[in-house]
Amino acid sequence: MTPIERLDLGVIDGFRIHARMYGDEDESPERKYDPILCDPELMAGWCADEWCFVGVQVTASRAGVELGEASVWSLEYGWYNGRYHNPLTDSPATHEDWVYGNGPSLIHQAIADAFETMAAIRKPARLQGV
Repeated sequence: MTPIERLDLGVIDGFRIHARMYGDEDESPERKYDPILCDPELMAGWCADEWCFVGVQVTASRAGVELGEASVWSLEYGWYNGRYHNPLTDSPATHEDWVYGNGPSLIHQAIADAFETMAAIRKPARLQGV
């Protein structure tokens, strides 16, 4: 799957952190929202491809090898409710509010996943049940 957009967040806790945004092909307004309550203007924008749902995946890598990841999906992207939404760049200066407040948690989860992967790699094969 090709990312719509990428963001390099630098090195955190010894890991290179990247965020990538992908189209969420499995999501639609009819599934996420009550179709009866959906604003007709919102639905018209969806039909005109003015906005879509996306997912953001955060990866933690070391020496160019991705070791951990975390993601969140069903995020609105594009012209939605009268303003342009971009989960990766809505608050790029602080990185505290990006991904609608989920960014710091995704970084933490990706790094924790990377540490678990490294621990599993270091564990002797006879102890891994391989």
